[in-house]
Parts: sequence; C-alpha cells; structure tokens
Amino acid sequence: MSNWERLQIKILKAEEERVKKKAAASNIGAGTSQKPSMSDLSQGKPTQIARSAPKHKRKRREISEAVREAERAREAGKEKEDRLRSLTLSADDMTVMEKSLYVGLDCEMVGVGDGGKRSALARVTLVDFDGRVIYDEHVRPRERITDFRTWVSGVKAKHLKAALSLKECILQVADLVKGKIIVGHALKNDLQVLMLQHPVAMIRDTARYRAYMRSHGKEGGKLRPRRLKDLALDFLGMEIQEGKHDSADDARAAMLLYRAQRTEWEKELRKTHLHRYTKANGKKKRNLRDGMQAP
Repeated sequence: MSNWERLQIKILKAEEERVKKKAAASNIGAGTSQKPSMSDLSQGKPTQIARSAPKHKRKRREISEAVREAERAREAGKEKEDRLRSLTLSADDMTVMEKSLYVGLDCEMVGVGDGGKRSALARVTLVDFDGRVIYDEHVRPRERITDFRTWVSGVKAKHLKAALSLKECILQVADLVKGKIIVGHALKNDLQVLMLQHPVAMIRDTARYRAYMRSHGKEGGKLRPRRLKDLALDFLGMEIQEGKHDSADDARAAMLLYRAQRTEWEKELRKTHLHRYTKANGKKKRNLRDGMQAP
C-alpha cells in the first residue's frame, strides 16, 4: 500500500469521526439518521444526516397537530349533533298524544343482606318521550343497607334521610306507568324491584331488541344483551356511566335508542303479534274441527 493510499484512508477515518461527533452534538437520538460508511465517503456518495428540527419548525408542527386534533373533535361533535337531530326529526310526525304514551324507566340499587349481595331499590327515575324528567325519587329500603354501592349507584346515606318509603314509591310509579309503554334497559330487574307487573306488549327493552344484541363466538351463536353504556356510545355517540351511574341519563339513553329504531322495532312487533295470532287462531280452528268430527 502506497503512502498516498494510507493518507486517503486516514482522511476518510477523520471525516467519519467528525460526522459522528457532529451528529451526537445535534442530539439526534431518534434513530432516523443513517451514519455514512467509509465506502460511501470514498465513493463520493451524498450522505443524509437527520437533524432535529429547529424550534420554530417544531412549534409550527405542534400547532398544526393541535389544529387537526381540534378539527377532528369538532367533526365528531357535529356528527353526534346530527345524529341526535335526526332522532328529533324522526319524532316530528308524532302527535303530543302519541308521545305521551311512552315513558322511560331506570332504577338504581343498593345492597342488602349478608355482604350486600341482594339488591334493593334506592332511586327511581322516569322520563318522557323527549327525555324530560317527570319523576325522580330516592327510596328507603325495608331492610338494612349493607352496601350503598356508591361507586356505581351514586347513592349515599344522606340521600335516603328524607326518602320515600318503598310502598309510597311503588304506588306513585304504578300510577304514572299505567297504560303507558315503558322503555328501558334490562327492565326485568327494574320491574322486579318495583314489584310491578306490566303487559309484555307494552314493554320496549333495549337489552332484548335483536338489533342491539350481539352473538358471541366466531361462528355466531346465541344473541346476548349488550351494556347500555356500549349501546349509547356505538349508536348515539353518547358517553354515559363514566364512573357513577345516573338513572336520569340511563333512562334518556334508553329512550333515544328506542327512538332510533322505533319504526323498525314496531314493524317487527306487529309481525310477531300477527304470527302469534294466526298460529293461535289456526289451533282453535283445528280443535273445533276435531271436536265436530268426534263421534
């Protein structure tokens, strides 16, 4: 190797060390830079060394990202408003009398008995078709409360000091829902703690409506109810039950879910009732025919 070649190698090494020191001084650290090799330098290839953007460019990028985030939030809010507005418009063809036939129901429970495992009624809320609260009362259970379940029910001891007795509440709620179509989520539990019986044909339970249920398993399977919180988020864009539950918010969400599918829901119910009537009527005719043919 000639002295000239040794000098060239020495110069290349010195250049590589200089580039390394310059990259370290500029705090690259992001892993996006590619260090030039000796072969690249010897062949005269251009080298690209990523440098951290100047402060004013970083600030400009942060502002642009914040603007984009604000636009996305604004679009999401507009989409939610449009969805709720469409629900309102879908009910414009209903008269005041028709709307008065609907009432939304939701209850909050506390725990009684050993370990608070059994549920007892502690709050009842009723809303009208438009989501306005028409009844909201706390209830004093007959048994001693062993678990207020405040973290989910929102009920505290102070709420029950001047609360209604269970009997008073049952009589008042029974009077308000009499002859009305009750809308709610998992209404079986609410009606059970209220000790009320209501005609099945006048119940609209969002936990039992097929369009709001989901099959479990890869190949489908039995439809199972979904949480009201998930339904409200997926179909209404509403966030509810973030921490403590509010029976008024839950009743409104159930009513909005019903309104979103009201037309299709009622069509399905009419078909089901017609099928049951036809089946029952056909059975009566067969029984009558068999009786006439009997000796």
